[in-house]
Amino acid sequence: MRNIKAINMNIEQIQRNVQLVGAMSLAFTLLVVPVVCSAALQNPITYGTISEFVQAVVRAAIRIALPILALFLVYNGFLYVSAGGDEGKITKAHSGFMYSIIGAVLILGAWVFAEIIGSTINTIRGG
Repeated sequence: MRNIKAINMNIEQIQRNVQLVGAMSLAFTLLVVPVVCSAALQNPITYGTISEFVQAVVRAAIRIALPILALFLVYNGFLYVSAGGDEGKITKAHSGFMYSIIGAVLILGAWVFAEIIGSTINTIRGG
């Protein structure tokens, strides 16, 4: 019986602590957050249009993807050279080259697509 009373007392203590934390969180939210958020919000994006933003995202993706593509090409070249006539390894290197080239075409295609869309939007807006 003592253990049950001790457990009930512990549960009551935990419930009081949870209520205290909830009250403190509510007070923080109501008192501090409005003071912090009262400053004027500024747009952190420096691009004026959506097309400029999309072009910047595509350029950033290309800057990240091209070095990775170069590493894959070098790795697959190493696999091809070190295959030593083993058909399984040559097939693996060949498929790696194929996937690397497909990736390069997709990356450059995305860049061309973004440039075409951006220039079309600028032409429609400007002329």
